[in-house]
Amino acid sequence: MTTIETPLVSIIVPVYNVASYIDACLASIKQQTYQNIEIIVVEDCSTDDSKQALASHLIDERIKVIQHHENSGLSAARNTGIKSAIGKYIMFVDSDDIIDTRLVAACVDCALTTHAEVVTYGFTPFKDGITETDLPYPASNLAFEATKIDGSYFSLPHFAWLKFIKSSAVRSASLQFPVGLYYEDWPFHWHLA
Repeated sequence: MTTIETPLVSIIVPVYNVASYIDACLASIKQQTYQNIEIIVVEDCSTDDSKQALASHLIDERIKVIQHHENSGLSAARNTGIKSAIGKYIMFVDSDDIIDTRLVAACVDCALTTHAEVVTYGFTPFKDGITETDLPYPASNLAFEATKIDGSYFSLPHFAWLKFIKSSAVRSASLQFPVGLYYEDWPFHWHLA
């Protein structure tokens, strides 16, 4: 009998003043077809109703909320999530984004099939519920072993929310997002390579 591997995936969601978006974001994560997930919400001292909006989601035991004691910024919130993550894989979802219900399943399948340490994927931008432009990336550039990353990896966008990463690759390199830096995603992904 063959056992199908279902590794835990840690999904890190930094939250700061996103009360009007967080419900849709968390709903898209909770509705994933792949269910072996932990959702780490890092609340970064919002001044709007974000904390109250999170309250209705706490009945889902896969959700863990970590409260910062002072606003520290996106990088610090992501770093807090990384420290708390126990999954074999880590992914980041910005709190004003929604993800396709099959995204985690597709990433797990790709990572396990190809033994990739980094899986990247495309996105479709939308504003006020209207799709703006579809920006797919070629399937040949989706999976990378950390020791065999080539130039094609660097030609892709380096947003944290476009990567599915084996946590051991992050931990072995002691990777963190630089606090206080704009475009904080770039150094993280360059060092991942």
